[in-house]
Amino acid sequence: MTSTAVPGAPARRRSAEMMGAAGSLLRLDRERTRALVLLLAVVAVAAGVRIAWVVIVRAQPVSDGLFYYMGAQSIVAGHGYRILGHPTAFFPVGYPAFLAALFTVFGASAAVVRASGVALWTLSAGLAYLVGLRLGKGRAPALIGGLVVALYPDFIMMSGLTLSENLMAPMLLGLVLLLSSAPLRRISIKAALFAGALLGASILVRSTALLVPPVLAVAIVAAGRDRRRVAAAVALLAACALVVLPWVERNRLVMHADVLSTNGGYTLFLGLNPEASGGVGVRGLRHEWSIQSVRSEVTSNAELTRQSFHWLLHDPAQFVMLVPRKAYYLFRWTSDQLLANTYEQPGGVQQEKFDRPLRGTERELLRWLIGQSTPLAWIQYVYLVVAAAGLVLAVLRRLPAAVWAALLVGYWIVFHVTLIHGQARFLKSVTPLLAPFAAYAAVALVGLVLIALRRRSAEAATAPETAPGDTAGRWEP
Repeated sequence: MTSTAVPGAPARRRSAEMMGAAGSLLRLDRERTRALVLLLAVVAVAAGVRIAWVVIVRAQPVSDGLFYYMGAQSIVAGHGYRILGHPTAFFPVGYPAFLAALFTVFGASAAVVRASGVALWTLSAGLAYLVGLRLGKGRAPALIGGLVVALYPDFIMMSGLTLSENLMAPMLLGLVLLLSSAPLRRISIKAALFAGALLGASILVRSTALLVPPVLAVAIVAAGRDRRRVAAAVALLAACALVVLPWVERNRLVMHADVLSTNGGYTLFLGLNPEASGGVGVRGLRHEWSIQSVRSEVTSNAELTRQSFHWLLHDPAQFVMLVPRKAYYLFRWTSDQLLANTYEQPGGVQQEKFDRPLRGTERELLRWLIGQSTPLAWIQYVYLVVAAAGLVLAVLRRLPAAVWAALLVGYWIVFHVTLIHGQARFLKSVTPLLAPFAAYAAVALVGLVLIALRRRSAEAATAPETAPGDTAGRWEP
């Protein structure tokens, strides 16, 4: 039996395939357009509320922020990273260098710092939205996660402050976005190189990230023990080193010490000493910054580092007892990010802070917010609980981006509650990372509630109705 070909069938088949492909491309284009529109909406909301905030609240650089500001001014003036007339490495150079780049273009002023905070937190909101898309659970978690970062009160209040956390937050979000571009087992060497460079830059912003590269490298190798994974891990470490080592070499030549920062000993000592409280204070001791000269910075850093580890090795029991206290101070909500907007420090980094004059709308807004401390604290606590649940669920379901966020957040918490001390501000670098996972948990919870309601409605609709006066099926005494 011979088969007869239908005339024109191949052409019709090709035409159908082309129409199907065109339809798929059109649907993909529509999805991308919707995603872009939502991203722009998140960015617009984040920028809008922050512009309004910094127009009303005109925060000034104080404490650490004043140090960053003065260091940036020194760089712009061509003197290098200096404070009080001498070279410094007391704080990492990353954030002052970032400010110096802006000051070179726009001039040095507190208004430029506030504008940079608006831009950085707007970027963080957009990145949180993109990380949410990476979860692969639709646009809802992405949109809600982006809006959480856009509207979270603490993040708005930090926008006008001179804080390195403002720069660190989008860097860590960008790191998760980079690493989650492919499954953990198939991470490319190119992605690892870019991630390593970004990690190196983040270490120059917050030196507490110093041990993140080996943590991530181990995770990459453990996910698939083959040459490609090892090569990706090595690429990440090498790229990170290429960014960080030039600064260490500068400190060797200028500060005569092989250190990343001369602030490390001071920071360690606050959390590793017999009178440590777990927070930033040390009972019975007022310890000033040793920034009077290069020698004082280096000498103090070495001595405080030695004392810190000596105490750790000789009193491990008290070290363990301090961990819960450090966790308390790390997770506790404080009004610091709000009150910092009300200070000024006209005498320089070695002088006291003062309440600056507040007038009109600025005064009324800040007074009202200070009265809302309890609701603001509960917003943080509820957010952290929901986000933790969402992150655990996402890790268990092996969703993209979840493992990287879990590693970074977990590392950040462990590092601060063990090696240094707890301070509410420290958590703000990683808190935005949790936003997509808080949104994921909320969407999952709403979905479960809707399923339960539908089941109840379906059961009610299919249950047999009993006619009036009909006693069949009823027991009567």
